[in-house]
Amino acid sequence: MIRNSSQSKILNHTARSDAEKARICAANNADLYQAVFRAHGLPDQRTSAFWSSDAIAPPYYSNMTTLDPDATDEQLVSVG
Repeated sequence: MIRNSSQSKILNHTARSDAEKARICAANNADLYQAVFRAHGLPDQRTSAFWSSDAIAPPYYSNMTTLDPDATDEQLVSVG
């Protein structure tokens, strides 16, 4: 049996909850949107609840993506 530091890290890994995985994925998606908009020279803003831009979005992109599934009130106020 091989014992090394990478194997120890694997064995000590703790599983993430589905909610945590969803938040990581949402943050990754917001990072992508931010990169695309900035590459086009478009303004954007990011809060703990969402990422958004007031600029006209590039094709196939929206102007807002959520970061926190529990912050719907803050997101709705921003949209409205």
